[in-house]
Amino acid sequence: MKCACVCDELVLLSALSQDRLFLALGCCRGLHALPCLNSNIVHRDIKSMNFLVDAHLNAKLCDLELGQNETMSKKILSENESEKFLLNWMAPEYIQFKQYTRHSDIYALALVLWEILSDEVPYSALSQQQIRLRVGGKEAFRPALGVDWDTSYCQLVSLGWAQEQTSRPSSGEMEEAMGSVWRGSFFRKHALLETSPALAAALDPALLDASRMTAD
Repeated sequence: MKCACVCDELVLLSALSQDRLFLALGCCRGLHALPCLNSNIVHRDIKSMNFLVDAHLNAKLCDLELGQNETMSKKILSENESEKFLLNWMAPEYIQFKQYTRHSDIYALALVLWEILSDEVPYSALSQQQIRLRVGGKEAFRPALGVDWDTSYCQLVSLGWAQEQTSRPSSGEMEEAMGSVWRGSFFRKHALLETSPALAAALDPALLDASRMTAD
């Protein structure tokens, strides 16, 4: 089965569509599945390019080459080690060469969720050095959230990229919260379609296929 990565798939989806929320839910599921395989593993390279998407928009986490046991990953990173990664998705504690834990994966996942609705690479206007100073430093800079985004979605992203890593949700909590956002959007949309034929004609009338309903 041919798959594309999340960043490639976004160009085919309309802004703020149901499909984008389903894609975000799939990314949360993908990260949550990781500790189910090994309770101590951290991915260490979560980014949109490392989620593959099939024809039904199911997202699968890939590229475990840099994955590592969390205990081993807590060591202080050297300058050479840190250069293996783009800082655009790296957590502040990683940028500062401190410990990398599963909370750091959550920070990166939050940026992937931001990317899914914004259609932009995180911090694309900043150089790697600027990211190091502004994101990893006291400024704790983050991208702007969309004014028309779902409030619960914005809250989830904001929690996920919290500067203090222990304040971030677990992968299971991210999946559960994103599932609630997606289901709420799904039922709101179809309630409107049923009550307003005119709106139904204006909106994309395609329903989620059976595989998505089953996956949920």
